[in-house]
Amino acid sequence: MQSTGLLTKLKITPRQEEFCIAYLMGKSAAEAALIAGYTEKTATRAAHAMLEKEPMRTYIAERKARQNVKITATREWKIQKLEEVIMSALIGDAMYDKDGNIVGNKIDRRSAIAAINELNKMCGDHSAEKHININANADIDLDTVRELVRKARQDF
Repeated sequence: MQSTGLLTKLKITPRQEEFCIAYLMGKSAAEAALIAGYTEKTATRAAHAMLEKEPMRTYIAERKARQNVKITATREWKIQKLEEVIMSALIGDAMYDKDGNIVGNKIDRRSAIAAINELNKMCGDHSAEKHININANADIDLDTVRELVRKARQDF
């Protein structure tokens, strides 16, 4: 379970947080209480009691508000994030010797290659090259060449 600043501020236990998360995921209050570890005998009563408590109500309301935030990832944003991944992977993490001195950087080549691959796909650099071969004699007229080029473009 991931603890947040809100969790600490509201003094909610990990068990109560588990209840809230299950409840926010669409479970009924009783089901959420069972998931959080309450017994079948006490689940319904505990669930309703938790929904009435102020710290729990605030926590659920704030988590719901965060769920409703829509993230719009534009093409430019995605490209920027991929570039950041590439740079971070190529710069790497510092490597230290036994005395604590930096001796180099550990580069994550796989992550860099994966990010470059995604960037290539997004930018269209991943598509196959298209070549058009036109065999023409010197005595062919310009209209015939234009017609051949037009037909070749339709094929792709």
